Amino acid sequence: MMDQADKNDSAVTKRFKWSDAFLLAVVWIAMVAITNPIGDFPQNDDWVYALAVESILKNGRFEVLSMTSANFGPLAYWGALFSWLFGFSYTALRFSTLVLGLAGVIALYALVIEVWQERRIALVLALAVMVNPVFFALANTFMTDVPFVALMIAAMLAIAAGLARGRTGLIVLGIALAIFTVFVRQFALIVLVGFAAAWVARNGARPKALVIALVPLGIGLLCHYLFTRWLVESGRKPHPPAFQNPWSISPNALFWQIRFAVFATQSYLGLFLIPLAVLCFPRRIAGLVGRRHNWRVRGAVALAALLIGAFYMYTKSWVPVGENTLNAYGIGPLLIGDAINGKNLPEPTYFALLGWKAATVLAVGSSACLVVALCIAIGRAAGVVRKGMRQTRSPGFVQGAFVGGVAAAYAAILLVVAIWYPLFDRYLLPLTVLAGFAMPFLITRNGAAVRPDNGRWVLALLLVAGIGCFTVVATHDYLRWGDTRWRALKALMQQGISPQRIDGGYEFNGTYLYDPSYKIVRPKSWWWVADDEYLISGGPVPGYAQIERMQVDRWWESVGKDVFVLRRISPAASASR
Repeated sequence: MMDQADKNDSAVTKRFKWSDAFLLAVVWIAMVAITNPIGDFPQNDDWVYALAVESILKNGRFEVLSMTSANFGPLAYWGALFSWLFGFSYTALRFSTLVLGLAGVIALYALVIEVWQERRIALVLALAVMVNPVFFALANTFMTDVPFVALMIAAMLAIAAGLARGRTGLIVLGIALAIFTVFVRQFALIVLVGFAAAWVARNGARPKALVIALVPLGIGLLCHYLFTRWLVESGRKPHPPAFQNPWSISPNALFWQIRFAVFATQSYLGLFLIPLAVLCFPRRIAGLVGRRHNWRVRGAVALAALLIGAFYMYTKSWVPVGENTLNAYGIGPLLIGDAINGKNLPEPTYFALLGWKAATVLAVGSSACLVVALCIAIGRAAGVVRKGMRQTRSPGFVQGAFVGGVAAAYAAILLVVAIWYPLFDRYLLPLTVLAGFAMPFLITRNGAAVRPDNGRWVLALLLVAGIGCFTVVATHDYLRWGDTRWRALKALMQQGISPQRIDGGYEFNGTYLYDPSYKIVRPKSWWWVADDEYLISGGPVPGYAQIERMQVDRWWESVGKDVFVLRRISPAASASR
């Protein structure tokens, strides 16, 4: 006869469908092919990491020449591998991230199967993350966000499976992978915090259990400290700047920063989890745990939606709330001088604004579902704890403590980050993945998720398809805008114009002109401008004459997204005009 671990293995294996993994791969490849990520140009911060790859290829030495908060180490060698195979280019580096993005999505599907053992929920959450415009847009860069999420999910999968089945080897593998991920991004420590919570939940707060729970976290912290210290002391990375003292921030400013962070978090989580909220919204008929419970859940969701919607109306807000990767005009950011100053930005069409208003309504409902699901999850966890140690040792509770511990740790990090920095939407990717595990609590019976009905299943897939169409179109347009901008910049340099005479935007100036001792001189841009005689912009700029206007091959019609090449008007020429 099979022991309990073998039975658990068998149950999960039966629910994991290789056909679903194949479907996810096909959808991902189709999205990439339609988007067409070919082009040797950087986006956002990936020029920083590309220079590190070049240092490995040219000098055999890993160096981060510009300041970055991410550890990044192993990812530089991953990019170097693709560059060695296909030649160094941003296209090769982009595909190295796309490979990890697909692996992360499939691992997420497997992790949801492991925790909830419900195929439809697993597939919809994996698809929702796949078509998430922030996730897919960043997968088309060489930044750390998507690789970190992929490695985090893989580590969680191994630990969750090991905890449920009592397999020490899987737990050790997951912990090792989490510590490895710390060298990519130090936030991977949250996985070790989650393991500590799960281990204590399963074994109690006895001294031996506490030691086993905290040792991996201690090793992770030590690895992060030694690695960053080695990078700085060996001259491979600039010394990190000192953080602003939080006590120097006025209480009023701190309140508004945290309020915005909380509002932006619930807005984006609601927006990104709309398909899963539709799938997991409880049915009207009885059959979960009784008609009365069903109506209580639906009533709680309605009340939460009313309160959240009222706050949107009071603040006159629409999604997307912040501005970074996702904007009202599509995918960004447009890191050129006039756009950063709020000038010559693309103007969303009437139908685009109408679409965002509809998305806001759905996001409010999805946020309400998430809030109620979290309340149910916390209430049931508290009930299990009250019942005693025997209940907390159940595989379901231990896995819940693990995922919940990881989510709580990352939420705490975001709260701290919000004190010093704006809360960019890309920072919320890990929390989006983790929050998705709470939504099935809306449709649970005896601790297990009930299979969603066919109507909700079809509607969720239709929403995934709609979001996916927007994501592909918006990402395509952003890539083509970047390609057009860099063709304009390369044309200027081919004419013998030095980069020192060009303000080509953040990525261009960082690549050619980065200077850690640079002093900002207004009205020049902050990104290492030597002389802005030539300027790349999204439209006319006072004091500059237009040399060329290059049209962007875009699919999403909006105003002002062409690339303008400008030259500063000399005082004599300006006076003659």
